[in-house]
Amino acid sequence: SHRVCATLRRLGVKAVLTPDPRVRQRLGNDSRVPVVALKSGAPTTSQRAQWNGSTPTILFAGRAETVRGIDTLVRAFPLVRRRVPGARLRLLLIPRPEMATILESVANSEHSEHLEVVTEPVPDLLSEMASAQVGVWPFKFDYTTSPPAMAVAEALSVGLPVVSTDVVCVKAVLQGGVNGVTTAVGDPGELADAIVDVLTDRNLWNTYAAAGPASVADFSWQKAAQATAQVYAEVATQSPV
Repeated sequence: SHRVCATLRRLGVKAVLTPDPRVRQRLGNDSRVPVVALKSGAPTTSQRAQWNGSTPTILFAGRAETVRGIDTLVRAFPLVRRRVPGARLRLLLIPRPEMATILESVANSEHSEHLEVVTEPVPDLLSEMASAQVGVWPFKFDYTTSPPAMAVAEALSVGLPVVSTDVVCVKAVLQGGVNGVTTAVGDPGELADAIVDVLTDRNLWNTYAAAGPASVADFSWQKAAQATAQVYAEVATQSPV
């Protein structure tokens, strides 16, 4: 990190804007190159998820890619149904080359009749999220998507409790035990346990539902623009290197 900071200074870099907590950690020790958190991705909305203890909906929304853990979620779903018989799973998928493989795994699932796949664009994703009881994004890699994971931020903005994995793009917005739950990568059993905990404990559900919108209040695009403008203004007043 010292070498990187030295290179940045040599190139005349005055500040670094990044949404990545790992980058902020690695570069944050050099006060000569300020590192500013660029939080973005969460809309401001009045829509809110509601508790449903009898027929809860588990939601995933995103690209049809196994790196996003859809296969792990499909394997976890029967384990959830054994303890929450009324649960159903909705997959809002953006078609990708792995779509056929994912659809086959869904068709072969033990509870496929309770599993819905939507491949056409939905008119209002936030409404879909607000209609669910838990959002699940079991990503497999730190950079499955650019941090912060946009779908996770959007889910939190409507107060939808989130179960995800302990990877960088998720940790940029989700703090396990505070505004959601993080689990091990690729573990259907642990994922199912976490989903069941949220769906069967109303107090826990209410805690995460209340914490979600507050935790992403600073992630609006407007605040991202303001942070960017402030850094540019500060840099513009500095003397050339």
